[in-house]
Amino acid sequence: MGLSVWIGKAMRDSIIGFSFIFFFSQAVFALEIQSYPGSTWGELSYDHDDLVGAGSMGFVKQGITWLTLPGEIDFDSYVDGRWRFRSENKEYFNAVSAGLGLELNQEIFSLGVNYRWERFTNDVDSVEKFQFYLKGYYAWNLMGEGEIPLVSRLHILKFPGSTWGEITYDVDGLVGAGSMGFVKQGITWFKFPRDITFDTFADARWRFRSKNEEFYNAISTGLGVEFNHRIFSLGMNYRWERFPNEVAESDKLQFYLRWYYDWDLRGFIES
Repeated sequence: MGLSVWIGKAMRDSIIGFSFIFFFSQAVFALEIQSYPGSTWGELSYDHDDLVGAGSMGFVKQGITWLTLPGEIDFDSYVDGRWRFRSENKEYFNAVSAGLGLELNQEIFSLGVNYRWERFTNDVDSVEKFQFYLKGYYAWNLMGEGEIPLVSRLHILKFPGSTWGEITYDVDGLVGAGSMGFVKQGITWFKFPRDITFDTFADARWRFRSKNEEFYNAISTGLGVEFNHRIFSLGMNYRWERFPNEVAESDKLQFYLRWYYDWDLRGFIES
């Protein structure tokens, strides 16, 4: 099956399934829709090495929040599309997928299940599967409210930090169980016009799965600088990356452009 045909089939099935969820829930449960949350995240990167090279990954997601449960937990249905590419060691890494899912969302955690149509583009392998997951994101600022003399003399603005991670289980023979995520701590030194900040940071990342692990499973640490905007981040870092299954390693410069944007279509749909 050609890639264009597979993408067309996945999009068609996703639209049909998402429409079914929408109309079925409207008719049977007569729920008052709370919101139509959507988001996109992605990055373009270039690793100055022979193991990863140039790449891109990201997602686009559109959902419906049907009701809010006790504890400020939202019940959502959604459709999404994901991609992951790099120029080196592409086998069972480069992939595109589309999915239909159900999700419980709390301020920090998300617990969900989706049905995915995934294609590994360099291996002409495709799979349709259920995926179960637990995700979490948390951000902080270590600055606090008290004044620290050294910080004041250096005119440091804040100490932003964040962590994101997920644990997944794919019911298939290609991916299996897995986890990926990061922990990051930074310092904001300057603020420019248009709310652009200049940061330095240290971070650690991990990525593991139980099947087709070659040049996928990896752990790394990095030191970097970046310019941050409300939507975009442009930066570079020096990374120490290890591929434990291949006993391979790469110490390298990495350049990247990342983005994140979210929205709620309720005003548009109901206008």
